[in-house]
Amino acid sequence: MLFETKNRQLERTLKNLEKDLIEARDENDLISLIESFKKNAGQNSFDQRPFYLGLAVCFAVFICLVVFAPSDGSFLIPILISILILMKNYQLNQQITKLSERIFQKDVLKDNDLKPISVIRAAYAKELEKRFYEFDRGNYSREIKSLYRGYYQDQEHSFNIELYRFQYKDETRDSDGKTIIENDRYGIIVPFKYVKELAVSTMEIPGIYPNAKALILGMPVHVGDSAIGYVTYQPASAVFNKRYKVYAANQHQAAKFLEPAVVEAFEGISWCFDDLNFEFNRDGDLCMSFKDKDVIFPERTYGLNQPDQFIKEIKQHNQMGKLSLALMHIHTLMKYADNNFEENRDE
Repeated sequence: MLFETKNRQLERTLKNLEKDLIEARDENDLISLIESFKKNAGQNSFDQRPFYLGLAVCFAVFICLVVFAPSDGSFLIPILISILILMKNYQLNQQITKLSERIFQKDVLKDNDLKPISVIRAAYAKELEKRFYEFDRGNYSREIKSLYRGYYQDQEHSFNIELYRFQYKDETRDSDGKTIIENDRYGIIVPFKYVKELAVSTMEIPGIYPNAKALILGMPVHVGDSAIGYVTYQPASAVFNKRYKVYAANQHQAAKFLEPAVVEAFEGISWCFDDLNFEFNRDGDLCMSFKDKDVIFPERTYGLNQPDQFIKEIKQHNQMGKLSLALMHIHTLMKYADNNFEENRDE
């Protein structure tokens, strides 16, 4: 049939574009991909007639079942054919959506000077777990699914940045058997030399918790191989204390870092991200983590189904707005910490 031939042509086009996307180097290459799709697949993503035909057949069979209720099983044949048609069209539509996302993501990375980094996923998650308690999640598996590196530059501070998508899985067992629960968190890792062994969190960070012995001694206390008990600290702000919990190596360092201007900055950023955590490790690095996928994977407006509009979207500079917001906040923390700790050194 004609529309089946057209959809087979679309399948070939998508396979070719998948290969070409790997080799795409710049914006012009991405635009060429979209134009190739438009030329070979037409303005519509795929021929919709099989989809509507499948729906019509399913509806007709349903009416027959209600009215005639055949008992010889012959009604199963058109139902199976209809299901296969619907599944094939759904699969094509999903391929187009995923390819659109990959094209847009590659363009966004180019626009924001971010470079994809290939790593062994489980091994790199293990490496990060040694540096930050944030990655001590999931009793079944842990992987860094995506990793990008770049550079942030401002008038006062400039620093390397590392963006990641961290996926961890938890295994639960009950009377019905085993269940695997998949979770994703995202984050930014940057050098931060001013503060060490301090956490400002809106949700639990595994392995970090208040400890009575630590509070008495005024220093962190290791419990077992991974967990560590910290002293707690609360600034004067009720708004801050409602949103965050602070765990620190000692209260003096926390008080010096969390001056009123820094507290105010934390209050403002807390409403912009879900399950937001800041962990300053002992090596002088900061991990800012959250659940917001759109920080690293911004949502596109158009796709291959609207090739002309999609080309316009690719041509414009697509700023990663929430990433910029996060980096500006980190820069603000550096600015105040730099001034505050420098003043303390001069005294």
